[in-house]
Amino acid sequence: MEKLTILVTPINAVGHVNAVSGALAPMVRRGHRVIMVIEEAFEGKLAKLGFEEFVYRMVKCKDEENPGYPSDGKLIDKYEEFYQIKKSMFYSEKGNKLIESLGYKRYENGYLLPQKQTLTVYAYPNEINYPYIAQKDWFNLEVFNKHINEPEKPLNKIVPIEFFNNTLDGKWSGKWIYLSMGSMGSIDLNLMQRLCDILKDTNHKYIVSKGPRHEEYDLPANMYGERYLPQISIIQHVDLVIGHGGNNTVTEVFAVGKPMIILPIFVDQFDNAQRLHETGYGIRLDVTKFTSKELIDAIETILNDHEMTVKYKIASKRIQMENRHEELANKLESMFGFEAK
Repeated sequence: MEKLTILVTPINAVGHVNAVSGALAPMVRRGHRVIMVIEEAFEGKLAKLGFEEFVYRMVKCKDEENPGYPSDGKLIDKYEEFYQIKKSMFYSEKGNKLIESLGYKRYENGYLLPQKQTLTVYAYPNEINYPYIAQKDWFNLEVFNKHINEPEKPLNKIVPIEFFNNTLDGKWSGKWIYLSMGSMGSIDLNLMQRLCDILKDTNHKYIVSKGPRHEEYDLPANMYGERYLPQISIIQHVDLVIGHGGNNTVTEVFAVGKPMIILPIFVDQFDNAQRLHETGYGIRLDVTKFTSKELIDAIETILNDHEMTVKYKIASKRIQMENRHEELANKLESMFGFEAK
């Protein structure tokens, strides 16, 4: 049967590109043509995985992107009125007339975005999911990047051998901890320096994703880090992950059965941190108010929580045994008349 051609237009960010490439990897393996529309920073990274790349270049037309004069705050009280006007502008009679003139049906209520998708794919581990809000056209992968494209490496091949063998003057606890606040969170040098200052006094070893400003701060003796690190390879070997709680990180860490301490900064991170905390799969701390004692106590609590460790192992084993990615590929093929595999 003729193969499908699939066009993918991910948001221009590492997490989003990684997510869709992980979700659609089985379609590539089945011989379908999957074209990724990506910014030039990603050029070459997906081609080696079997995807076709349609590369575009982002051009800044003007250096002045915002007014140079600072706001005096006088218009804040009028923002709600402005917001209501802004919301009303999502309705477009003109847009619907254009759609109709092309021979397509109008969208209900005049909205330019359809209220119902053919298939909505998301990833959230069943153990912390919200099954009561699920819809019949939703499909849960649980983790976008379960299928690791890079070969598994032992930890002594990822970190320098000197650091791997370092016993911290005989005081090392034997525990490895991965620390990542994400590419945006790690821009906050005050936060990264504070974390380093607190964690240097523990007897654990840390692998740190330092982020874009990696050259602007140093790591203590019990830490090793680089600007970017192979996160999926590393988390398989550590005992605990400390992070910001982004959806990709949470699902990837969950899938390999590692407990988490979450310091959420924005968007979905707050929801993920709260859900892990209330279901007993992690600890949430306030990124702006946590104390040294709170962070160290959280680390020791999780490292010594046998019940949490067992729960994660059970969840990880279940996720690894299930084959959601192939199920998704079957669903996509069946939508176009392919026989189920």
